[in-house]
Parts: sequence; structure tokens; C-alpha cells
Amino acid sequence: MNRQRHTAIAWLIHFDDREADAAFARLQHEASSAGEVFRVRHVPVGLPEAERNKPDTLHIYDSDLGVSLPTRLRQKQSSGRTFNQGFVDLIWFEVVRKLPGFEFYWLIEYDVDFAAPWLTFFSEFSKCNADLLGTNLYPKSQSQTWAHWEWFSCPKKVSQRQMMRGFFPIARVSRRFIETYSRNLDGWNGHYEALFPSIALHERLRLEDIGGDGPVTPARRRGRLYLGTRSPELNAGTFRFSPPAANHYFPQLDELIPDNHLCHPVKTEMYCIMASLDLSGCVESLDGEIEINGWLADRLSAAPRWASIRIDGIEIGVIQADCVRPDLASAGFHQGAHAFKIPLPKEWQDGKRHRVELLDRATGSLVHTKNVAFPLFLPDAGRLSGHIDNQGNETEIVGWIAATEDQTPRTAVIVIDGQEAARVIANRFRRDLKDAGYHQGNHAFSIPVPLTCRDGVSISLTLSTEHRRIPWHEGRSLLRVHIQALSTLMDF
Repeated sequence: MNRQRHTAIAWLIHFDDREADAAFARLQHEASSAGEVFRVRHVPVGLPEAERNKPDTLHIYDSDLGVSLPTRLRQKQSSGRTFNQGFVDLIWFEVVRKLPGFEFYWLIEYDVDFAAPWLTFFSEFSKCNADLLGTNLYPKSQSQTWAHWEWFSCPKKVSQRQMMRGFFPIARVSRRFIETYSRNLDGWNGHYEALFPSIALHERLRLEDIGGDGPVTPARRRGRLYLGTRSPELNAGTFRFSPPAANHYFPQLDELIPDNHLCHPVKTEMYCIMASLDLSGCVESLDGEIEINGWLADRLSAAPRWASIRIDGIEIGVIQADCVRPDLASAGFHQGAHAFKIPLPKEWQDGKRHRVELLDRATGSLVHTKNVAFPLFLPDAGRLSGHIDNQGNETEIVGWIAATEDQTPRTAVIVIDGQEAARVIANRFRRDLKDAGYHQGNHAFSIPVPLTCRDGVSISLTLSTEHRRIPWHEGRSLLRVHIQALSTLMDF
């Protein structure tokens, strides 16, 4: 078999962290001869579809999950548990589905590191044919107090000796394990850290511990590659659940991590900052607006956050989200001082749809994404001409608007007493406009006078263009028309 299709090495992350990215680059460089290395980003529901344009990242969206393991997806939905509470297998099996054709798959979470070149680690398993490799593998008889046994269930034919739990921030699975696990989930339920080894044992697959000193650790790896613990709480050793084993990746790992040992969890400064935040926010801009507006807040602190705004992955501005909005206060976001508004640069006003991203500047966290249709910026908008032509007794508001150097029809915006009343494309033909030199004369418009204005009360009309949202012609109303009644003459 071609070696490059023998093993896939998938590295999973769910947020942006420069230190973690550097750790992945090291893994990719040092492990390339052990298999094909892939960066995987899990993007949960409620978060933006991050980094879609990065060619070196495999994205796993919640909408993709359940294709390979529909039974597990139903169990997750009915239990109300999160992925981290026992259903990471849904993510990993989607990774496998999107990376077909490999005999073995290494599955590595971002907070795992190795205190030596990664090739040294993978070389230990170059001749290992085990179907499942994991850490801290212990039978139920030796880990009765493990918290997740309480919701574990299995078919009656499964014996106590076949019930086992493990710890899988790093794991390797074979193609045979993948196919067997997918086919044999009926009657099983529980945390995937129990399902993985228990199903493997019941189906007579081969499983081994990566290292440590557990009951299924081969003699050649006993006491090597990581220091574990028999405690189900996994709170000691170099490879544990908590507390963090290190705050930096190799070669800046904690000096207590021996050489050639796995380390978990590595929790960087960025992770610690993110763990102390509960960020929410939204891009609220509507199609056609020349400003990007929204809000950004931390539910745990009233201090305003700095928002970074990106368009199609390019940062166009940074602004403090500190404007007061009563609706945010009503929603529980402190005093509501968390809104922002930033002008849309003219170079982005191209009449096309773009992806707007809201990030928390301090952490780089991508908080929200929205696709927005930007207005079209017309460079000659300052040389527009137009008029409201009503002469009396009309039931329509009529007029024209045109650019002196561009025959493209403009959208006329009719504002009545400060409120937008209508929009209409000024593209009707009028001979007088053609004769006056306005191209082919296709620049006139008409709209019915709104029923609400047919009350005999004077109103103020303003003619604007679609792309300015303020009256053009030096920012002033082109013409103010008072309509006293339909039966009365228009008073200019």
C-alpha cells in the first residue's frame, strides 16, 4: 500500500490561537513522513462558518454531522448533552468520512503536545496493527467511580469484562474499527470514551494503550510516552483531564514534562482568556446600507469590547463597541453599552454580496458572520441632477434624476417628512430630458402619493439617491414641496 494513503493525521481545533497554529505547523513539518497531516476546524451551530477560504483547513459543521453515525446523533439530541460531554465521536467520524481511503487515522485534539519531535512518537507505531489506540484504558472493574458509567448502556450479551473506558484526546483508529463501530451501535449508548473500547473488545478488535502502565499497555511501551493515572478523575500525570499540564507548547513545555512524553491539556494564554469570557454579538447591517453596524458584549463583564470587522477575510476597521442601546440592556447585556457602527469603505461599495465577520479584537474569536449585499458607489454621484416636477392636482409624485456623465439609471428615494416613503428606478423615457442632454432621456420616475399624505396637511418632500442615505446635492434637499391637498395646487 502507498504509504501516503496508509495513515491520516487529523488535528482538531475550534478557535483561533497563534500558539496552537504554530504547534500544528510543527506537527505538520515533523510528521509528514508518517502520514498526511490535516488541520480540522469544528464550527458549531451558532458560530460563524470560520476560515471557509483557507485551503489547508478541513471544516466540520454541525449540519454535516450524523451522516456516518445517525444513531449517535439521535442520542445526543435526546440527551441534551454537548459534544464535549460524550459525543466527540460524531465529529471524528465526519472527519473520517471527509478523508476517505486511509487504513489508519490519528485523531489529535489541539491541546495535545509531545516533548520531542513528533516523528519520534509516530515511529513507535509504524508496525503496530492495533485497531484502537488510546490512553488511560481501564476496564470497568478497575474504574467503578468513573462518572460516565451512570449513563452507559449496552446489549445484554456484552459481558462485564468487555466494558472499558479510556481517554482519547489522542487516538488512532483503523478502517476496520470505523466500519465495525458504525455497524454495531444498536443497543449501545453513553460516553464515546466507553463506547470506543467496549465495542472494540466486544467485536474482538485489537486495542492497545499508547503508553503508561495500564492493563492493555504492551510491554515495549510500558512506562513510556506518557504518565497516566488509575484515578477515573484523571487529575494527575502528564496526560490528564485537568488541571492544565502546561501553558505553552513544546519546546516551551513545563519542565516537569519529561522528554518523549505526551502532554495534555496544553492551555495557552489565549485559551485562558477565552475561557473567562462569554462573548455574544451580531452583525446587523441590512442590504444596501453604507455602514456596518451591530453589537459585541461579554455576558460576564460590562466592560466594552473592541470589535474587529472583516470583509471576505480582510480587516477593514477596529472600533470599540460602547454605544448604548436599550434593547441590549433589556436582553441582559448590562447597561446596553455594547453597540457599534463603522462606515463601509468606498472600495467595498461595489453592488455585490460579501461576507462580513465580527471578531473580538483581544482574543481573535470569530463571533458572528453575515452575508450582506453592499451598495454600489458611484464616483460621479456629486454631479447628479434631478427635480420633482409636480405642478398641481397630481395624484402622483413625478420627477427625474440623472448623472451628467453616466447614463446608468439611478434609484430615486422619496423621503416624506424625514421618513423614506418609496424607492423607484428612474428609467422612464422623457423627450425633454433627452433634448436637455441627459443621454437617451431614460431618467424619469413617478410614484403614487401615499394615502397617508392625502389629508390636507402640508408635507416636506426630499429627493435622494439610493446609495447615499442622505440627500445629495451638497447634502441638502433638492426641493421641498408642500402638498396641502390633492385638490389644491402644489405650492413651491
